[in-house]
Amino acid sequence: EIELILPLAEKANVTINAAYGTEDISHLAKHYHSMLKSGEACGKLAVVSWKHEDLPRLARRLGCGPVEGCPVDYRGSTFDQVWQIKFVYRIPMHATTKHEAKREEKPQKASWWVYGSTQLEGFDPLEFSKKVGDYPKDGKETGASWMFDFEQDPRWKKIDKAPRFGRLGSTY
Repeated sequence: EIELILPLAEKANVTINAAYGTEDISHLAKHYHSMLKSGEACGKLAVVSWKHEDLPRLARRLGCGPVEGCPVDYRGSTFDQVWQIKFVYRIPMHATTKHEAKREEKPQKASWWVYGSTQLEGFDPLEFSKKVGDYPKDGKETGASWMFDFEQDPRWKKIDKAPRFGRLGSTY
């Protein structure tokens, strides 16, 4: 999944944090929640590249299920969907129900609200593979020339692979 965010990380001049794997969903969610509680994540954007079949589980661990707008599953044939999970800290300034207003009750306490949405990007993997030369007229022995060659590419040095809990997910 690093190949997906490498161009964005380079353009934004940020380091990719590859410390979290799919088995670390609960650690990533706990870490992000602690960043929210401390205020460290407030007003910031986190971009997380994840295995598409595990996105619903990660979203649920972050507090976003179907009621909040995050799908229950991610279809196996869909590879171009972007998920947005937005955390909003809401501080009620006045009564929010007629019942509270009538009884002059204090407003409900402040809390985090979670909103999710998905957007198809219109990415066609076959068309992309054709553009990068995976399907030349006379053919070739191997495909996937778009893949990231970890051993040869000097950009690999810019990827933080050590597990640290001072940074989030894939990139931010």
